[in-house]
Amino acid sequence: MKIFVWPDKAVLLLLELYREREEDFSSGMKRSNKIWAEIAISMKDANSSYAVTGQQCASKMSGLKRTYKNITDQNKKSGNHRSSWAFFSVRILLYKQTYCKMPIFLII
Repeated sequence: MKIFVWPDKAVLLLLELYREREEDFSSGMKRSNKIWAEIAISMKDANSSYAVTGQQCASKMSGLKRTYKNITDQNKKSGNHRSSWAFFSVRILLYKQTYCKMPIFLII
């Protein structure tokens, strides 16, 4: 597997493509490796220099989620300086969208 160095624009594209397919991941109707392969193809279609595999996309997203969690945990601790990150605001938007989704049905 060829090593791909992720430029910021590629990371932003990955986050956008992930957001577009987020329901596919949560619905369970498709296997996640198939969704990641589709995301990798979309990235190549958007920019031919983004020659990544589905596994590389999944690994990158996992790292982004881990970094986001580490920073939010770090910022919650008293006495620590606030950490920042280039993609922090984008991740916040993704998480807020997840929490703000309308329920499928309501129990009254």
